[in-house]
Amino acid sequence: MAVAKLEDIWTQVVTILKNAQAGSGSLNYVKEIAEGVREDFANFPIIYLEPQTCTEDRYSIPNHIRIKLNILIYIVLDVYGITKQIIGDTTAQGIMDIEKDIKNTLEAYPDLNGKALKFQFLTTNYSIVSYPYREAEITMEVEFVTLRTSR
Repeated sequence: MAVAKLEDIWTQVVTILKNAQAGSGSLNYVKEIAEGVREDFANFPIIYLEPQTCTEDRYSIPNHIRIKLNILIYIVLDVYGITKQIIGDTTAQGIMDIEKDIKNTLEAYPDLNGKALKFQFLTTNYSIVSYPYREAEITMEVEFVTLRTSR
């Protein structure tokens, strides 16, 4: 059984996404992947991550705690092709294309490189800010075990 800390889980999620952004990775069209909300983005699409909730349960092994960390993966893109906002093509990704690429990228690491017991995507909420901007929020729940003394 792997034992991890909150920062280990966070770092794995960020690193996996940023690695997919580099070179010819599945997210190479994403302009920026950031930690924390900001308003200074100039190029789209962008992904930023926010910790959302963290719950703790006693684990059956002494001095261990099972933690569920919810991470909000927030996507913002601008799509000027009206017919490509939802599902795009090879030249422009729609909001559902980016969502699929993020989920597929993370699911290639089902235990987040040995740090998590499991994770799942709970919800995806879509919204329109103002044309041509479209947003989506993916809630990812990661379950892992930590030592009570190393939180």
